Amino acid sequence: MKFPLLPLATLTAIFLSSCDAVITQTPVADSTSSPLQEQLEGTWYKDDRSMLIAFDTNGSGYVAGLEWRNDEFKISKAELNAVEADGNHYLSMKPLEEDGPDGYMFTAINLEKENEIQIYIPDLKKIETLISEGKVPGKVDKGRYSTMIHVDDVKLLIKEAKPLEDYFQVEDSMTLKRLSVESE
Repeated sequence: MKFPLLPLATLTAIFLSSCDAVITQTPVADSTSSPLQEQLEGTWYKDDRSMLIAFDTNGSGYVAGLEWRNDEFKISKAELNAVEADGNHYLSMKPLEEDGPDGYMFTAINLEKENEIQIYIPDLKKIETLISEGKVPGKVDKGRYSTMIHVDDVKLLIKEAKPLEDYFQVEDSMTLKRLSVESE
């Protein structure tokens, strides 16, 4: 599966370990609440890559990044929304480029540490079990090198995938750090 550039180069590495993913038909929320916007908005980095997260007046989020490739700058963008449910935070992202996945990449996030976003990738085997047991409607597409799980009802997935540490790779989280500029 081909995914667009930065921030997707960074975020898909986070969301899609080895091109495996949970893809939902709808975002986790139609808009992101103001408190979550305040926590997510800004410039974030991991390793040598950075991305900017911003929200419009309707609460829809966007993430963008810039990368130098093939002797020119490339900009990549994605729609991003987050929601809090029962004390946990979930995030969905959909690339705005044409060659992205058909749906929203889904993950959980932790915002407890100031100026950090910990990203928890879904445990595909556990999500697959929810589907095979009929608890969450969806389908599993196993390729030669990847697994894509398509979930029809993200709200039901959030409800059923509890406790969080049983359905997400909490121990193998990835961390984005806020880039802060000190003024003189």
